[in-house]
Amino acid sequence: MNSPVLFILFSSFLYCPVLSEDYYELLGIDRDASHKDIRKAFKKLALKLHPDKNKDDPKAHDKFTVINKAYEVLKDEELRKKYDLYGEEGLKDDHFGGGHYQSWNYFNEEFGIYDDDPEIITLSHSDFEVSVDGSEDIWFINFYSPFCSHCHDLAPTHEFHRGPRNTEALVKFILDNLEVNLFDLWEGNFEKQINKGNEPWLIDFCVAGGDCLDSDTRIKLSAILDNLVNIGTIDCEASSQLCKDVGYSDDLVYFKGDVEPGKGEVIDSLDAHEIVSMILKKLPDPVNIDLKKFEELREELSSTTDLPWVLHFDRGPMNSMEIRKLPAFTSDINVGHVDCSKEVEICRRVHIRKFPMVALFKIHGYYEWHHGRFTAHDIAVFAKESASSSVQTLGPEDFPAKITKPNHPFFVDFFAPWCPPCMRLLPEYRKAARSFEDHEVGFGTVDCTIHSNLCHMYNIRSYPTTILYNNSLPHQFTGHHTAADLVEFIENTMKPSVVQLTPETFKLLVGERKNGETWLVDFYAPWCGPCNELAPDWNKLAKQMQGEAGVGSVDCQKYRSFCQEQGVNSYPTIRLYPHYSQGSRTYVGHRGWRDVDSLYSWAFKYLPSLVTQLNYQAFMDNVVDSEDPWIIDFYAPWCGHCIQFAPHYEKVAKLLEGHVKTGKVDCEQEYHLCSEADVRAYPTVKLYLGSPGSGMNQPVNGHMNIDSQNPNEIRDIVLQAVEEYKADLEDEKRKKTTTKTKTKTKTKKKSKKKKNTPVHDEF
Repeated sequence: MNSPVLFILFSSFLYCPVLSEDYYELLGIDRDASHKDIRKAFKKLALKLHPDKNKDDPKAHDKFTVINKAYEVLKDEELRKKYDLYGEEGLKDDHFGGGHYQSWNYFNEEFGIYDDDPEIITLSHSDFEVSVDGSEDIWFINFYSPFCSHCHDLAPTHEFHRGPRNTEALVKFILDNLEVNLFDLWEGNFEKQINKGNEPWLIDFCVAGGDCLDSDTRIKLSAILDNLVNIGTIDCEASSQLCKDVGYSDDLVYFKGDVEPGKGEVIDSLDAHEIVSMILKKLPDPVNIDLKKFEELREELSSTTDLPWVLHFDRGPMNSMEIRKLPAFTSDINVGHVDCSKEVEICRRVHIRKFPMVALFKIHGYYEWHHGRFTAHDIAVFAKESASSSVQTLGPEDFPAKITKPNHPFFVDFFAPWCPPCMRLLPEYRKAARSFEDHEVGFGTVDCTIHSNLCHMYNIRSYPTTILYNNSLPHQFTGHHTAADLVEFIENTMKPSVVQLTPETFKLLVGERKNGETWLVDFYAPWCGPCNELAPDWNKLAKQMQGEAGVGSVDCQKYRSFCQEQGVNSYPTIRLYPHYSQGSRTYVGHRGWRDVDSLYSWAFKYLPSLVTQLNYQAFMDNVVDSEDPWIIDFYAPWCGHCIQFAPHYEKVAKLLEGHVKTGKVDCEQEYHLCSEADVRAYPTVKLYLGSPGSGMNQPVNGHMNIDSQNPNEIRDIVLQAVEEYKADLEDEKRKKTTTKTKTKTKTKKKSKKKKNTPVHDEF
């Protein structure tokens, strides 16, 4: 009686899936944690759970292996991306187990050795690309290995440090290489310098034997307070009257406004960090934003063009010095603070998940989050970029209604803040948005670490994924992450140059094409990586080939049986159906490079040509002896520049058709002709303006060399030269005619005079 029940229970136990713990929860971090956050959390656990410290626990190794594996996955960009999207299922193809690890001493002494120092940033490879290579800031970087006590060499950023590696020498090296503004004030320049700008002043009224700031401290203060406070020094021995007039001596004084007696605040410290902290606290706090004020500012920004707002979100009162600095870096924004411990509704509406965060709220009711470094300089740069673009932050409430409006394309960037390519894309994405006026195309971003369900719903499998929704139809961008490529992708999607062929339209346009028509067709599959890489170049090719040939694509996933009928077995397959054939059985397959220039050069070889191939005899008979103007391309078949120029030269022939004849000479075959024509490099383009007649030939080396390889420039140069040459010939002809006429007139006059000579009779 009980056996079936026992069997069912036992079977259920066998087939019950084991639910592994979430890697983020294992380490106790948020899903958008930075590399530093991950490293610090792992170090804390490693010191507690390491088998070296838990020798009596037989499961210590297994426990540590679990957190080590979590760390190994989350610190790696690609593995973290797979884990975020698919969980542990997405890691099956990556063979590692996290079983290898260092001793407890390594984690205690060498691992993350700078993480607890607020003044030092530990950079990963991707951090270096974004924050150092992609920044104009000055960085002082120590490249080191945690295993090596003697390899603390410095990076060759702008200057090498070659001196001692103690703290004093390193600090001196940095200070010597900083560019700072320090003002030595005296009676002769005081009024001019003080009234130059609106910044506050920190002035050291220095007397001999007094407590003056040393030069290093002044440099530090000037560098830290740059754009916020001017740093000046007055020698009260040499400028005693000036110190008496201002009313201070042997004091360090902060002047918020006018530098006058009684208007300053004495700073009772000589330590740079203390001084900076005291001064920053004197700067005004941003406006506190409650729900009512928040709704008012969003309403105002939706209906007017008021200044945008930078809002700082945190728990508790505003205590960020960087936000206090912000007004000094830009005067074109308002600055506010939201205390999320009180204003829960505001923070819920904008999906706050961690603190602190900064967002720009701009006109049209849009807002966008800052994901860069939390410095006043970086936030100001972000605010300026964001304010001038229409990029907006999207959430579940915007899908699908906002992105599927009829006749309003919407471009969406699905990203993760920890993903370096995503961060590099964002500035280019903003530039692309600025290319579309009147918001004809919407631009939005979705943070997949916050809205993971939304990203799963829209089948986002990697970051960044950018999709253009055009009348609800999704078109995924696959090009380079540049503003130009993004704009071109949108334009090609909205007004495609490539014809999307069906079996029916292929038969009509390609199979039944008119005599003299050429078609290029790309047979592709949407899941094919090389096909996606080809797509942007194929669109560019279609634009370049307009008027020359038709360019189309066939989706072989959608029309599989048709592609099989055409004998297409791999993707992408590129075929050219030439002008001299009919139907689709005759074609030329492409097997070379797939960049746009290579495709362009390859295709033009099979188009009808207006360029005449000339040998020595034909050149002498048809060019040198001709009164017609000619332009000649002297080339070599092995010359890469000649191959690239060939299709452009075909365009020249079309542009000059009916005005100037075009020809080309293969200098490998016609070596003596090219030598006689004084050709010394390939390609060389020469213009022959035509013989002047009367049995005179043109010079074999032509009338002029044309340096440009741009078809339109060549056309303009040639037509102007031909016109001027013809005008000169006409002038010469007129002069000869005039001279001949004058000669005849003189001869007639002489004859007439001879006939009218009086005859005297002889007597």
